[in-house]
Parts: sequence; C-alpha cells; structure tokens
Amino acid sequence: MLKGHTPHRCMKPLLFSLGFGLLLLLISQDAMAGLRIISPVDGAVVAPGGTLTVTVAVDANSHYLNVRVLGEVIGLQGLAQGAAAPPYQFTFTMPADRIGPHQITAMGAIGAGRADFSAPVTIDLETTAAITRLSANRARVTFDYPGQQIPLVVTGTTETGAVLDVSHSSRMSYHSADHTVAMIAGPRLLTAVGPGSTTVTVAYQGLAVTIPVEVPKTIAGDFNGDGVVDQDDVNLLAAAAVNLPAAGPFDARDLNHDGVINQLDVRQLLSLCTGPCAMSR
Repeated sequence: MLKGHTPHRCMKPLLFSLGFGLLLLLISQDAMAGLRIISPVDGAVVAPGGTLTVTVAVDANSHYLNVRVLGEVIGLQGLAQGAAAPPYQFTFTMPADRIGPHQITAMGAIGAGRADFSAPVTIDLETTAAITRLSANRARVTFDYPGQQIPLVVTGTTETGAVLDVSHSSRMSYHSADHTVAMIAGPRLLTAVGPGSTTVTVAYQGLAVTIPVEVPKTIAGDFNGDGVVDQDDVNLLAAAAVNLPAAGPFDARDLNHDGVINQLDVRQLLSLCTGPCAMSR
C-alpha cells in the first residue's frame, strides 16, 4: 500500500488497469468509505440472465461527483450508469452464462482522479433450471507428480438442452475418497497429493459424476513421469519457476521445501539430473 493513502482511495488509472477481481481484493478490507451497498444483501441469489437492482447509500457528510457500481458480472454496464445525485439505484442484467458467487462494490468519485469504494457484497448467480445430466471435462485423471493441478470443468445440461458451466456454483460439491492421494484445492483445481489411486466425486442438484484418479510413485525431480531426471524436467520446472506458491508441502516441484517454486528449485534440480542438464534460457 502506498504511504499516505487510505485503503479506500485509489488513483483512477489503477481502476482501469486492474481486473475486477484484483480490484475488489484490494478494497475488501475497507470499512471507512462514505458509501455502502444496502441492497442486495450479502449472499443474495440472482438468476443468470436475470435483473439485479443495486441500491447505494451515501453518508450525509460524504460528497461524490458521481456514484457507480463495479464488478465482474456488472462489466461496462456499471461504468455507463453513473449517478450524480440520489437516489443511487442501478439496474443491471446479469450474464446468462455465469454461475456462482461474484462480488460487486460501489465507487464514489471524489475528484483529482481519486475514488472511495464500499465494502464488497457477494451475489450468488444460481440457475433455477432443472439439470438432467451432469458431466466433467475429465473421465479419468492420471497425474505425473504430486503437486500437479488440473482444472475440473463441470457442466450441467438442462431439460431444454442448454449446457451450463456449474463448476463454480455454491451448490456444487467436490469429494475425494482419499485426501492423501488427491484433493480439490481452490476453485475446481484437482490436485495430486501423493502416490496411489482414488476417486473424486462431483455432485450438483442430486446428480453425481465419479472420476478415477491415479498418482504414480515417482523419483525426485521426474516431472514428466518417464523415469529419468533430464533436461525435459529442467525445462518443465523452469517454466513454472516464477515465484509460484507451492500447491502444498507435498509439491514435488518445491525441491528445497521453502513453499515457493523458483530458480532455487531449478538449481537444485540440476544436481539430480541423470545426464547433461543446463539452466533453460
């Protein structure tokens, strides 16, 4: 955070250069701005493609050039609907293809390129359509090493034939039969934990899909599962070695066990090579 700036005041260029998700993360701890969203309430359920009405209250001692509502599911609608005087009420059409929780926030322009941001409110986009078939993008998963992560995309087909991505739905459940082999880490990321076989089950609206998962036993530094540590493994690790947080203490790429995958791990990998290896450029 810049010295001399309060958490809720940001330069205007920052607003347009940051994605909505990162922007909301930066202001998520703000509780001092002079505006707040009073409707919808946090956690309100809205249908995809439906209408969302947002009401913003402004403190009597706060004065803004205009008030807007921002968020990934609001998009450019929010920038177009500025209000210079109360009532600060806005109506938006929700994306028809988004399902799951999303955050919105109110912005009050102060002037000189500065703005106040309200605390974020989460809205939950959830379909009311009945799902007749559930499917995943992977029928079976075979990992190469512990710590490897593969996104799971789960879709539901409605009785009208529409296909919806329900992976991020708050009503979706993920269950691993053996967390020592594989688990779900973060949004829909299937993560290899240790050698063995298990299943992961995804369930939604009473339907379920079970996915067999295999994590092979590997030697240290073998990231492509070919049984040797060579230049191919160095290249694979170097591609990820950008101060990437390890998936967990089990992540085979974190060779020095410092919780971060970086060039230090690549250097250590060079000592494990069974043949000529060199740092990738």
